[in-house]
Amino acid sequence: LPEGRGRGGLATLLPGVAAGVLTGFAGMPGPPVVPYYLRQQIEPRIARASMMLVFFGTAIAGSVASVAMDVANWQEVWLALALFVPMWLGNALGGKVFGRIPPALWRGAVALILAVAGVSAVLRAV
Repeated sequence: LPEGRGRGGLATLLPGVAAGVLTGFAGMPGPPVVPYYLRQQIEPRIARASMMLVFFGTAIAGSVASVAMDVANWQEVWLALALFVPMWLGNALGGKVFGRIPPALWRGAVALILAVAGVSAVLRAV
């Protein structure tokens, strides 16, 4: 692998397992995946594309598993499909903004957004 790309061993295994557990437990693989990519010395476009692929794969796997195990029903499947269009539009809007700021600022913004989301989730749960 080129320098700065990919990690092996525990540095990849632990975030992967944590993302899988969090997908099954809470439907959110992001907390371990985002820092995994942010701390690597790779271009933001590669980190973004890699995270999008991870989230795409875990969303499909989690959705199929939840329907197969009767945790989710078809009403929720239709709701998810209905939410796809606004999500796609938001993704397109974010894609237009992406790449217009320096990589260090992008990493900081992504980390800040993840932190704010985490704090708000904890505050809401308390």
